[in-house]
Amino acid sequence: MNDQPRITMRTVESSQLPPCSRCGQTVAMVANLSQWGRGTAELCHTCDQNRPARAAWLNLLASGKLADADRVTEVDMEQAGQLWAACLMDLLSASPLGLALQQPRADKNLGL
Repeated sequence: MNDQPRITMRTVESSQLPPCSRCGQTVAMVANLSQWGRGTAELCHTCDQNRPARAAWLNLLASGKLADADRVTEVDMEQAGQLWAACLMDLLSASPLGLALQQPRADKNLGL
């Protein structure tokens, strides 16, 4: 019996995605991390470009390689699994505040 957490992904229209809390651009993905004791994490092409594991996962999603289930190969799925695992480990190793409050924009009034 496999007691690993189940990963479920669903595609939504970009109009259904919220703005990034860090930069205001539309996020590329929202990851539900509740099964690991966390809430949700936003993945944003702008804010996560300097996080190699996150950027690699987002680049794979943006490439469209996984969009057509009939054309996805076993190699594609293996690569996707490895990239998602690295991205997930990066998300889970980040401090809870680091997920939502990485590098606030300079133009935001923080009231400090």
